[in-house]
Amino acid sequence: MEEKNTRKNTVEEEEVFMRQLKEADMDTLPHRAKRKQELASLIIPQVPTLRVFDYFAEAEKSYVNGCYRSCIICSSNAVEQSLIHKLITSSEDWEKTYWEIRMEKNTFGKIIEKIERKSKKNKKLKTLAGCLRDAKWLNRIRNEVAVHATYIPDYSELRQTDLVIANRIILRDIRHLLQFFNPQKRRQFEKEPLTAKDSQGKILGKSEPLGEFLKNPMKIDSANYFEWWGFQKGLLHQLALEAYERMAIVINGLYSKE
Repeated sequence: MEEKNTRKNTVEEEEVFMRQLKEADMDTLPHRAKRKQELASLIIPQVPTLRVFDYFAEAEKSYVNGCYRSCIICSSNAVEQSLIHKLITSSEDWEKTYWEIRMEKNTFGKIIEKIERKSKKNKKLKTLAGCLRDAKWLNRIRNEVAVHATYIPDYSELRQTDLVIANRIILRDIRHLLQFFNPQKRRQFEKEPLTAKDSQGKILGKSEPLGEFLKNPMKIDSANYFEWWGFQKGLLHQLALEAYERMAIVINGLYSKE
């Protein structure tokens, strides 16, 4: 029999939590405001369904709050649901299509394949076919980056020798993340050094450019774990923004003329 949690939070505890959250909100406010500004030009005036709206709104909140994997997942889901909605409403027999989709186990990839197949016969679906490049990118990044992420132990759990392994795992993940950028941006990141900073943001030292480690991962010995982790998070930041941008392009492309 499941035990019930009989512990009750006191008023004093609640006040402590409120104070802690308020302090955290003030500390992160400038960063959240900057990320909110980054999305200001990406307006989505028309959202087709409540389910799409839920994912779209959560993608925006996730990005602003720095939850980049969540933003990628929700941006992808918003596009997936938009394509399903459009696939049904553009069908010659929408009710039949509705039940087909509902009864089948359709992944995002299968929905894309269905659109590619049906758009050859149905002229109404050509609009959908035109946005599949972005849809495929979102499906791939959701599956490979956000959903099946690599576990890396916390810094406090690692010995010095373990740090080398952790850094190489992060380097492997960074190499994978770079595949989602265009060649020009990829080369730009490869030229960037990992920069070690103190708690006040003062630069303590710079490593070789990232590209040197990509060529020879064995160069990593006891490199700063936080810098490798921070570089990876910076890439996720950029990819989350691109995921949101692609979501906006797809939804606006599908519904702006209606």
